[in-house]
Amino acid sequence: SGEAILTARKYWSLEGEIGRRSVTSRSQIGAFGAVRHMDRLDYFGIGPSTVFEDRSAFRLRETTIGTRGWFRPLPAVRLGGGVAMYKPHLGRGANRSVPSIEERFSGRLVPGFDAEPVFGRYRAFAELVYPAVRADMRNEEPDRYRGAYQVAVEAVRDHDAGRHDFHRWETEIQQRIPGFGPGQRLTLHGFFSTTNPGADVP
Repeated sequence: SGEAILTARKYWSLEGEIGRRSVTSRSQIGAFGAVRHMDRLDYFGIGPSTVFEDRSAFRLRETTIGTRGWFRPLPAVRLGGGVAMYKPHLGRGANRSVPSIEERFSGRLVPGFDAEPVFGRYRAFAELVYPAVRADMRNEEPDRYRGAYQVAVEAVRDHDAGRHDFHRWETEIQQRIPGFGPGQRLTLHGFFSTTNPGADVP
């Protein structure tokens, strides 16, 4: 599958993924890639002392490639993970109404502007779905409550200077509630994330 987006501000993104799911839907594996380009992003500096008069513009291009997959050892349990390479590139902004970022700020006040780091992202998760989804229910709209409860851990490694190495834990809950009529439903969604103390997260 693939997707291309172009906005009125001339931001654009390209995404693509190719993969394979087993006949029984017990496993899936795939490779993906994405490029996103935005050249009129605002920057005001770092910290609570920033002021609107310091507004500047910069360009950000993000490139991501990786692979991910999952399998179900039990109907109600899904285990999976992924490995990805993420490369951001900062540059001169294209907004002519404000100065470009390097004209307003020195390099030490713009993290990553003078460097081109490459990040590795390594993620694993475990998910419980209850009641379990059976193979013969894939095309049906369940009339009962169903919840998905996921715990994940992700390690991010800065392969340039190692300054931005960190890991984080994530907990996500989605609880489906049937609506008042056929085909209606309400999904309650909760998400919590925490990183290791002292981490320098870019």
